[in-house]
Amino acid sequence: MRLAVLSDTHFESDRQARVGARRAGIADLLLLRAVHRLNRFVKPDLTVVLGDVVNDGGAADADAQYQLLRGTLDRLRMPWLALPGNHDGPAERFFRHFPAPSPTLDVGGVRFISFMDPEEPGYNARRLAPELARMEACRGDGWKGPVVMLQHVPVFPPGLHPCPYNYANSTAVLAGMDRAGITAAVAGHYHEGFGPLRQDGAAFVAAPALCEAPFAYLILEIDAEGVRAERQSLAMQADLGLVDVHLHTHLAYCNENMDIGLATQLAGDFGLAGLRFTEHSGHLYFGREDYGPPCFTGGIAAARPGDNRMGAYTTALAAYAVPPEHRGVEVDADYTGDAIVRPEDLGALPFHVGAVHGLRCLASKTVSDDVAAQGFLAVMERFLGHRFAVLAHPFRVFRRAGRPTPAGLVEPIVRLLQQSGTAAEINFHTNDPDPVFVRRCIEAGVPLAFGSDAHNLYEVGEFFPHLELLRRAGYDGDPRDVLLRL
Repeated sequence: MRLAVLSDTHFESDRQARVGARRAGIADLLLLRAVHRLNRFVKPDLTVVLGDVVNDGGAADADAQYQLLRGTLDRLRMPWLALPGNHDGPAERFFRHFPAPSPTLDVGGVRFISFMDPEEPGYNARRLAPELARMEACRGDGWKGPVVMLQHVPVFPPGLHPCPYNYANSTAVLAGMDRAGITAAVAGHYHEGFGPLRQDGAAFVAAPALCEAPFAYLILEIDAEGVRAERQSLAMQADLGLVDVHLHTHLAYCNENMDIGLATQLAGDFGLAGLRFTEHSGHLYFGREDYGPPCFTGGIAAARPGDNRMGAYTTALAAYAVPPEHRGVEVDADYTGDAIVRPEDLGALPFHVGAVHGLRCLASKTVSDDVAAQGFLAVMERFLGHRFAVLAHPFRVFRRAGRPTPAGLVEPIVRLLQQSGTAAEINFHTNDPDPVFVRRCIEAGVPLAFGSDAHNLYEVGEFFPHLELLRRAGYDGDPRDVLLRL
């Protein structure tokens, strides 16, 4: 079975809060990013959060902090449990907000037992006699599979690792583990993390702190052969020099919490070399109620002067000192393939991403695949003549219409991208890019571009799936060799 282990979020409500290396003020975004990644891409059988959920369980607003993070964990699509740490205060208060774990939890052929042991001086812990007895009785019903015990403070054989934290009575805990045949002890607390360490057939693991760069967590694979660990980071490898070419702002009608200044900060936190803000042109020229068929039917000529927010957009980018080369626009296509943008506005927004968000023919649920494909190609041939740096989510218009991409479109779109000198965006925002299309772009020399299409701050620079897609497409080289040079 696959176990996701998150620990030490140390959340504080002040967005700029830092406690040493702890990025406490963005911990809610880090947890949200992790939850979405786990749900969609990693898909573990169980997720555990092993303590220090907030930085100060005694703070006046701790209850509100717990409720916010509980709401995030409730988004998980697999079973989950959370344990308190030494920063969380009394367990009774913690479990007013989180479900108390059952004595044992059996998932995927593995038994989990959770412990909330009292703290000892030096940020250590002690397992009391009743809990030692419960630990040793974990197979009392005849359970034959692996058993994993969960706690906040690491327990491991002294001398096996320089971690300064352990159990004051670790000798008794380890002896009990041996008598019970416990497979692994999994914890948090030690922010660097370690393991699996191995001794006498047992594994000892500490998850890294989610709140400290590179914002890592563990994926453990557990079976009869033992425990294997993979450390995954929410940040990207900085030496890859990745650029997010597609981010939105507070001016997008579909934005959730976007903030230009914080998005710029997060780009650095997440190891990006840069980003490009690219707001929907249709959102800037049309009122909320007119974005859609009225906008796509009438094109730029149908925009009403009173709805124009292009000036507000350029002013906001300037107010946050966004470098000129990072200022862009996601240019919508109308139903004929013309660009919904005023030429005089493009000078202030030098980075141009083209996007098809609607096709006239897809208004009919009964339109054939052949007609849909022909309509799409006709729009693309005209639209790509406008010479964009990047074509956003090339085939997503079909997914949004609730239908598969018609067969036979990959080759003609690759050819059009070649002819127009346009990069193809890899974009997972409500989208599943086709690895066959990606492979053909690489083979044809069409550059790729990584775009988060962020409408929520947790999405900024989330390129975990993008890098995985390159591998699924059969590319194992340096991503920089196939990405658009910026």
